[in-house]
Amino acid sequence: MLSTIAAIALWVGTAVVGVPLVFWSVEVVLGVIRRHGLKADVGRAGDGPTIAVLIPAHNEEDVIGRTLGALNTHLGEGDRVLVVADNCTDETAEVAASFGAEVSDRTDSKRRGKGYALDHGLGVMRSWSTPPGVVVIFDADCVFDGAGQLAALARESAQAGVPVQARYLLRPPADATVGDRISAFAIAVKNIVRPLGLGMLGGPCLITGSGIAIPWGLVEKVDLASGDIVEDMRLGVDLALAGSPPRVSASALVLSVLPSSDAGRASQRTRWEQGHLRSIAAHVPRLLAGSVRRPSLLLLAMELAVPPFSLLVMLSAVWFGVVAAAGLLSLVPGWILGLNAGLALLAAIAVGLAWVRVGRDVLPIGFAVMIPVWVLRKIGVYAGLARGGERNWVRTERAPADAAGAASPEAGGTPVARASEGNG
Repeated sequence: MLSTIAAIALWVGTAVVGVPLVFWSVEVVLGVIRRHGLKADVGRAGDGPTIAVLIPAHNEEDVIGRTLGALNTHLGEGDRVLVVADNCTDETAEVAASFGAEVSDRTDSKRRGKGYALDHGLGVMRSWSTPPGVVVIFDADCVFDGAGQLAALARESAQAGVPVQARYLLRPPADATVGDRISAFAIAVKNIVRPLGLGMLGGPCLITGSGIAIPWGLVEKVDLASGDIVEDMRLGVDLALAGSPPRVSASALVLSVLPSSDAGRASQRTRWEQGHLRSIAAHVPRLLAGSVRRPSLLLLAMELAVPPFSLLVMLSAVWFGVVAAAGLLSLVPGWILGLNAGLALLAAIAVGLAWVRVGRDVLPIGFAVMIPVWVLRKIGVYAGLARGGERNWVRTERAPADAAGAASPEAGGTPVARASEGNG
């Protein structure tokens, strides 16, 4: 009886760890292969839809000017930029207006969150006499990596008739710690490599943050008014369930910088990882139910169900340690040792390939020995979830030099009128 229970426990444990680890490893390997042959096609300016760039901003006066200055160089005739100055107590609105953006002030002490800001912005756009062809949601501290990429992203979305997520990369700050470099590598894998691999499997992608283009006709399919701290994940799930699954762009790369302050790092990582775990519980069942009619949603459910990289490493290491210890004591059969060793080898190969493709410039090989320490420091993040965790949209503390647009081109364009709105 005891041996039967032990065998079941071994199977269950190996499945719980192995299924997400295998899925993660396979999509990483496929993403590396696809990225190796990725060819961007920015096309010609002026041959795409009209664009409205929607920027939700909460107390971003230090960075938004550089973002808008760079963004102005991408705008074509008829394109517009709308900044929602959401519950701001600084000069965000004034700085944005000085760079030619249309600005809508929003003040609502109860309905706080990026989702509410986006919903407010879309409400403003509905009042325009001519709606845009494509809405591009963009964060206040980001820039496109090259000329023509905004137009290319919008054109991809319009031609395919689906939301298209730009590849979104966060670089280490100038004074990067080892943890910053590991985080930058993990984000590159999550936001670039994995969505490309999932696409090769035939699945849609999650929305990873800044740089999502959505055809105007699809905007009405989702309810953005939410205080969810990982509203990007929710938006991607909602679009997929509404029959408009997002896909990753081959033409556009959006850049930002990780925060340089200790408080900013801790706050950002806590929101992302706790929010991800909540999203697993909230949205994986919805996707599984929807996959009965649309099998591709099963792949998206599996993608979302993979825990954050640090937690995946932590769980895998603990389980492999348990199995190895049991093996030394001759408590498990050889096949279970071999199976778990194979899982560990597959994951190690995937990490190695990903490092070669997207990690060498941010994470020197000598720093890899610090990954276990970095993982252990995340225990507090997951313990915080048990205490209730972070649930509010909190601006990431960053220094002015953290802005991705610090070296961006000078601002261009003609200032336009500022629209002032009350509560949204």
